[in-house]
Amino acid sequence: MRTIIHIGLHKTASTYLQRHIFPLLDPQQLAYNPHSVFYFINSIFTLDIKDEARIEAARACVRDYRAANPEKVLFISSEAISQLSFVQNYAEHLHILKTIFGDAEILLFLREQTAWLESCYKESIKHHFYQDIADFLNYDGRDFRASDHRLNTLGFPNMDVHKADWAALIESARALFPSTHVFFFEDFRTDALAETNKVLRILGQTPLERIPDAVSNPGLSASSIRALIGYHRILRALGLKKKTYLDKYTWERTQILRHDYFWSPAKPPKLRRVLRSLYQEPMRLLRRVSIYALLKSLDRQFPKRRQHPLLSTHMKQTITSLHADSNRRLPGLVGRQTPAAYGGAKHPPAVTKAD
Repeated sequence: MRTIIHIGLHKTASTYLQRHIFPLLDPQQLAYNPHSVFYFINSIFTLDIKDEARIEAARACVRDYRAANPEKVLFISSEAISQLSFVQNYAEHLHILKTIFGDAEILLFLREQTAWLESCYKESIKHHFYQDIADFLNYDGRDFRASDHRLNTLGFPNMDVHKADWAALIESARALFPSTHVFFFEDFRTDALAETNKVLRILGQTPLERIPDAVSNPGLSASSIRALIGYHRILRALGLKKKTYLDKYTWERTQILRHDYFWSPAKPPKLRRVLRSLYQEPMRLLRRVSIYALLKSLDRQFPKRRQHPLLSTHMKQTITSLHADSNRRLPGLVGRQTPAAYGGAKHPPAVTKAD
């Protein structure tokens, strides 16, 4: 049974593909995120439950599923497979993936480092981790500090700029999965139809003549983010905001494992699901009038608010310089020209095992 795994990265059009493209795949030819297998993918890679017993159970589940469906292509898609959110533990996840699936083809989407880090920062703000981007990226005013810690000194998630080395990531992936297909988010933004059809051809599916328009979701502007951070600093100073990142992480993980049938093997009773929906719908309405939603609306009404950058010129230049050598190696690794955002390197393409 052929196995293909789309691993992200985060913030590289994964949600668009999962919502609008992958549901169109032919279920007679391809098994997309089958429930029994996907349960283990979520619990291991998203919820970070990586004990040996669960990994072995996942491996057995994949083996049994392949045996029962030998004619189908097993296709898994989850950006959490590439890394736990904001942690950048690519190598660890690739080795676990190899243990569970053995041989597989990998779909890897990359994004130019400064834009990717900015997008990850905006995502962290969306998840209520209110801190300056300098703290998020461990920037001390002159350089970016390396970090192996999940939380910074503020108790919030942080990212290590040095680990956004895409040449090293491709080499790590291909060391375990020689057939690793590399895509660039910038190509997808330029011609989403062409890039989508490249993915479909790898999956053995018929290319599409048209696809739904991608909805732009730029997140909050730098001005709105600063206002939101200031607002929550006042709340914390008044003692009205006490929940820490670890509190939130532990609570979410417990709630998902106990109550959310999407993540667990069996659905809860119908009455419980009805009661949950009665609670969730009013909460959705409340979120629409939250300070976050109001600032987002303000950004839409006044586009000039987006003219202020999140990363300073020096921060961008430092990140670009840090990864310049790595990005120059990309054309040789992927066998084609990379988008201009990566420095426009024009090395002659090398012969590689995958595109």
